[in-house]
Amino acid sequence: MKNLALIFFLILPFLSLSQNVNLILQVNGKIIMPQFINVYFLINTEEGIKKIHEEYVPGDLKFNEETWTIIKSQPDKKISLQIEYFTYKKGKQEIANFDLDVTKYLIDQKYLIADIYDFRDKSYKHKYQYITDKNYLVQFYYRPENGVHGIYIPMK
Repeated sequence: MKNLALIFFLILPFLSLSQNVNLILQVNGKIIMPQFINVYFLINTEEGIKKIHEEYVPGDLKFNEETWTIIKSQPDKKISLQIEYFTYKKGKQEIANFDLDVTKYLIDQKYLIADIYDFRDKSYKHKYQYITDKNYLVQFYYRPENGVHGIYIPMK
């Protein structure tokens, strides 16, 4: 009986009802650590907009079965991945909010890198602000199944 219980607890993590995405989030070329961000999806459902917090560690975004079911049911619809990024400048905390529109296609890639250019850094503002009307620009890097590297930049 003890052996059966031990086997159950060893197999249980592999049976969890969650989906992992190989995702790296970086702001201005630096990988952001989980203690500096809040990550959640805003998803339109029949009941209205639902906010679902997700767990992120660099290289791994884990979301629950409910989120994955909604994403699979709407493969072409853009879903809002919200990131609250905390920084400290001159001893004061600042918060930047980034809204990343993702689709099931992007989430299904072998890896996904979201490179965010925060225009609070003036060098990025001068280079990229003409592309968007937001205070940041998101550029996605991924590798589709055919092996060709893809770059996706959402435009205005």
